[in-house]
Amino acid sequence: MNRHLFTLTAAFLVGLPVPFTRAQTCPPAPPLNDQTKKVETEGAIGQFLKLTGLKVNFKIDAEKKAILKDYPNADQLVVILTTMNIYCTAVMSDTSLTGAQKLNLLRESYEELKIVRAAGPQAIATTAASKRDSAPPLPEELIEKRSEWDIRRHFIYAAAVSGNDIVYVSNEKPSWADIYLNPLPIVITDKNKYFVIVGSASNELEGRRRMSDLKAKNPKYDFELFAPYGTNKNYGIMMASWVSPERAREALKEAKKVERKSFIWTCRRTGDAC
Repeated sequence: MNRHLFTLTAAFLVGLPVPFTRAQTCPPAPPLNDQTKKVETEGAIGQFLKLTGLKVNFKIDAEKKAILKDYPNADQLVVILTTMNIYCTAVMSDTSLTGAQKLNLLRESYEELKIVRAAGPQAIATTAASKRDSAPPLPEELIEKRSEWDIRRHFIYAAAVSGNDIVYVSNEKPSWADIYLNPLPIVITDKNKYFVIVGSASNELEGRRRMSDLKAKNPKYDFELFAPYGTNKNYGIMMASWVSPERAREALKEAKKVERKSFIWTCRRTGDAC
């Protein structure tokens, strides 16, 4: 989910000053596709917002991983990119700041909030549709709700009091990949370290062929091919990646219909490396 959106966000924040100062909007916050992650995702965003503000010393990198560990079931990409969106929008709307000041603040926030992923198994090919890599713009009524913060008081988000949603939950039916095939996380937790393996291959070409065959025979599912990791020399074909134990069990039930020998695999460690 949203694999390319962060690249677009980064490009926006570190772009040339002249185009930037003319910009009236910020990159949109991505939608949350998995409803089960909503509570912890909003909780983590709330903690980030308590630490941000229009100030010179924007320093929250040290707290970033601690917050994500405290909310192990949060959608980490949504947390970071939504925080970026809220901060960016607030900076852009402050008429007391010059264009250069806004640029400096957003460059600083980018450095503090930039995504550095943990070390772990990575997908090298997928059958998922490319449309899941981008986020639609927020509905106008949600944009209005999302602007209800107090710039002068370090962005204590008004939704915490009013009960409005912080994250945009997609109204569209999520695809299999939206829920069960996730990108490498920033912090590995007990709620995102599970995989469902439906097959393996001795080389990449064979793995891609087998993955394509599985998709052709089971079009309602999606699959990803993972490169060898650690001491494992084989390529793995996944029906679920970087999911919670609950989601892994759900995916396994379906995976058994595809390949009866499917099984759950999990990272042995949490934190910065699998």
